[in-house]
Amino acid sequence: TTGLSALELQSPARAWFHQVLRTFKRNLSLCGVFQLQETPRAINFATLHFQKNQDGKLQVNMTVQSNMGSPARNAWRFTYTLTQANSKHTGRVLASLVHEHFTGDPGSFLNPIVAVKKIVDRKTGKPFSQLVLLAMDGSLLQVLTKGSFDNVLPSFSPDGCSLFYTSYERNNPDLVRMDLRTKQRFVIFKQPGMSMGASCFPSGDIAFTHSPVGGKSNLYRLGMPFSNVLPKPFFNPLALGLNTSIHVHPQGKSILFVSDRLGSPRIYAMDADGSNARRVVAEGTFQLSPRFIPPHGKRFLFVARDQQSKQMDIFVARLPQGQEAQKNRFATLMPALTQNQGDNLEPYPSPDGRLITFISTRIKGKQEIYVSTMDGNYQRRITSNGPYFTPVWGSLCKE
Repeated sequence: TTGLSALELQSPARAWFHQVLRTFKRNLSLCGVFQLQETPRAINFATLHFQKNQDGKLQVNMTVQSNMGSPARNAWRFTYTLTQANSKHTGRVLASLVHEHFTGDPGSFLNPIVAVKKIVDRKTGKPFSQLVLLAMDGSLLQVLTKGSFDNVLPSFSPDGCSLFYTSYERNNPDLVRMDLRTKQRFVIFKQPGMSMGASCFPSGDIAFTHSPVGGKSNLYRLGMPFSNVLPKPFFNPLALGLNTSIHVHPQGKSILFVSDRLGSPRIYAMDADGSNARRVVAEGTFQLSPRFIPPHGKRFLFVARDQQSKQMDIFVARLPQGQEAQKNRFATLMPALTQNQGDNLEPYPSPDGRLITFISTRIKGKQEIYVSTMDGNYQRRITSNGPYFTPVWGSLCKE
């Protein structure tokens, strides 16, 4: 049961409180840990009470009862003082506090998601790809880019304070860094050709893909401080095909990437210096979007084409460790996270490695963003106004 009470408030205020409650319940249901009903591992919300403290600030007094965990944790009361008037933000904060109490970690309720969406430019009346900032529940927080040009392929810095992406503002796909605290933009690489797919090392260096005019795409590491000088490529561009879709290990130990050096796109790994390149997924011949799963990077997500349905599905694979790696270089595949549900593309893990966000066409072929548990047992659509592309999950920037 859920109770919501407050002081004698007018209708608009009551609507605000109910929005807090809806957001709170929706976010908890997305994480796949709690079931908001009378079932095993359920949470039953006894009261959610709002009042003003002596300083005039609004407080939330909540009593939470649960049948999961130790008896000492099953009944819990806490008070949260609102720091901003946004009802949805308050709901997400409450969800994070409850999640942390019962599981030991705050979850990903406050971690931002950035995705690409077509938005009509007011000056030209034409749609262009722009970066949008979303909450875990799919709520639009901010449109980050604008203009009569495309901005695509976002990625976060490890601290969540910077966003790297490819911008066509100069009629050439350049690499740009945006400071998410100030929204200032800096072009960090603008060589002729296509520069895209930046992925950060813990040191602040980035690995990225660059395709020179008339040449093949290759992988590069751009060191700090950034300069517009093309570094030495990881591979011989004349001998090893197209190399794209790079992703750096959370500790910077190694790199995953896609190469067609055997005729079709397959997933490879290499050491951080570009040595010891090896194919790591034995099954299938059409593989895309490898992404290490934090915090340890022992597993990774990727997309592969189903040989029968020809649809794209998402998989988790575990990389061989220690002596196992000396005997077998190939990763161990887990059961597919998605199956017979349209095309499922561009998976990206949450910073805590518990959830993933991805694109699916399972409803009427429309590209929407979904959130799933890492085992795929609980999947839920968080947007309905797509199409969206390339969602990425970042850490919460601590200013």
